[in-house]
Amino acid sequence: MRTFTWLFGLSLCLCLSATAQESPHGDLVARLRQAKEPDDRREAAIALGASGVRTQEAARALADALHDSDLSVRGAAARALVAFGSAAVPPLVHTLSSPDFYTKAHALGALGEIGPDAAESVDSVLAVMTDSNQEESLRRVAASALASIGEPAGPGLTRALASAEGLTRRLAATVLGQMRKVDKPVVLRLGALLADEDPAVRIAAALALYRIDKGRKDEALSVMAEALDLPTLAIRRQAMESLGYLGEDAAPAVRKIVSVTQKPQERSEFLDLLDIDSQVVLLLAAVDALARMRSPDGAPFLMGLIEAVPDAKLTALGAGRFLTKSIVRLEAVKALGAIGEDACGAVPRLVEMLKAREHATEVAETLGMIGPKASAAVPELEATVRSEAGELRTAAAAALERISAGR
Repeated sequence: MRTFTWLFGLSLCLCLSATAQESPHGDLVARLRQAKEPDDRREAAIALGASGVRTQEAARALADALHDSDLSVRGAAARALVAFGSAAVPPLVHTLSSPDFYTKAHALGALGEIGPDAAESVDSVLAVMTDSNQEESLRRVAASALASIGEPAGPGLTRALASAEGLTRRLAATVLGQMRKVDKPVVLRLGALLADEDPAVRIAAALALYRIDKGRKDEALSVMAEALDLPTLAIRRQAMESLGYLGEDAAPAVRKIVSVTQKPQERSEFLDLLDIDSQVVLLLAAVDALARMRSPDGAPFLMGLIEAVPDAKLTALGAGRFLTKSIVRLEAVKALGAIGEDACGAVPRLVEMLKAREHATEVAETLGMIGPKASAAVPELEATVRSEAGELRTAAAAALERISAGR
């Protein structure tokens, strides 16, 4: 009788334990499917991802939530599905047939996060990347996912290099370059694209070959410098961004980049609607490239960008152009920090900006990165530590430490 009682008690405990484990899971699935408030559905998706439950029922519920009317719920569901690994791939691939842009974008993002375990999705993701009827931004998300999946995507990407459509060739070349380890036949195909009729493809192929073999930097520099001479704003931006990826190897192109920013840029109806000067768009690309290169040759140009602009001239710029000029100055300040001590000529102007509290936190950080050669900024940094709080005070204190450490 005792044995029976013990077994009965054990069975009851096991049943109760199982119910306790299954009940929260079932409740979360129900909340995700039925809750009226988006916040409740989003929290249910997050909880499912963190719960450790990896049932098909949970995966299907999360996949269905990628079609939710609320974008935040879709995003939470996509992130939760990543935790399911390869088990989430079939429902995510099925979701790619949705006509909705954001649903597909979230599914592609999740497949990319899953990485090599999403190998069975390669054909479906590649189909999105190569579909000229899809929006370019979505095709770029697909390309990014293929880069994360890695080697399994190689054969399909290699075939895409021969596509009749320029964007497909460009995206395929970009992803193969990001993969870095490719076979010699792929390198030869990329080499052939250096003579492609589309300058965007030529730039992508040159960057890919550089990533695969740093010894081809001169070849990459030549292709990108040639592209800078073309009048198309998008091509010039792409060339500058690619030169930025070359980093310090692109130092010989600094003067070329600076000179191109002085040339007239093509007008853009979209940018005109936003009251944004196309010249400013190119300036931002140039500043970013110079920050990545960290070349002292870029410092004088960047210093010119942070010079004070008279109030009357700022008023004449208009709201949109005033904002973008301010953004250019901010990015130039950061780029000077990346260059470091060779940007010491900018210290007087940076001190003025710190006093005026113009991009003050970033200015303090840059002064710290310049190091001991920014010693002239010490009094103002000390005053800032005394008078300010929060991020600015922290940045000023850190700058003082870095300046004094090298003395």
